[in-house]
Amino acid sequence: FASLLFNRKIPHKVFSRENLDDYLFYEFEYPKLFAAAWKRFVEETGVNLLMGGRATIPFEYLLYYRTFPRFIEDLVECPEKVLALCDRVVEYEMTRAMEQAIVMGAGEVPGAEIIFFQAGIVGPPYVSPTVFNEFVYPALKKGVDLVVRRGFKVHVHMDGDLTAVLPTLRGIADGLPRGRIVLDFEKTDMRKAKEILGERVCIHGNVPSALLVYGSVDEVETYCKRLIQDCARGGGFLLSTECEVPWDARRENVRALVESARKYGQY
Repeated sequence: FASLLFNRKIPHKVFSRENLDDYLFYEFEYPKLFAAAWKRFVEETGVNLLMGGRATIPFEYLLYYRTFPRFIEDLVECPEKVLALCDRVVEYEMTRAMEQAIVMGAGEVPGAEIIFFQAGIVGPPYVSPTVFNEFVYPALKKGVDLVVRRGFKVHVHMDGDLTAVLPTLRGIADGLPRGRIVLDFEKTDMRKAKEILGERVCIHGNVPSALLVYGSVDEVETYCKRLIQDCARGGGFLLSTECEVPWDARRENVRALVESARKYGQY
């Protein structure tokens, strides 16, 4: 949305008095209409919601707002301020996400109890394991604790290769009930993730996007079969793409992914 927010040719009237009614509508009334529409969808199709609320880890917000070079300077010059801000903002983020989930029908509409926690470019290769452990993980753990202790489930989406910080992530479930946390990995070594996290959380991933676009049906099936063999034993594994299904993915490859889960996912 930056192209809209910072484009000087577009008048900034969102918060002007003449548009106050529009702002109030989209802040308070639209979420109810949105939730009602999705509730009808669930009732008509029998397909659960993927999430009820959404939050983003503060570290990533700061990286976007400050720009990468300036934010790296902040980590060196005023680390205590970065930590304090992340600690404060994560409470706001998770509270808003839980409010969204309640409006969406948490406890009534299947899937609405899930909080999608965006923790994208917050680990290797974007930042070092040291930075992740010191600045990212504390807010990540706090955010997960906040929602799980209030009865919600959390789906943490993590881009990049988090293999180097898997031992740290093992603590994400400390003090929490089982069956509440999904860690969604993009480039992480899933076999190692299963070895280190398998008894603690559910892991999710990570068929490459490029394979769905450029690969063959046989290649997709082979990849999915290996993932299932590496990760499914004992449960706690969701076969999925590494980040998302690309818009230009080959239809037959997406179908092969689904059929592979049905074919090899029996245990």
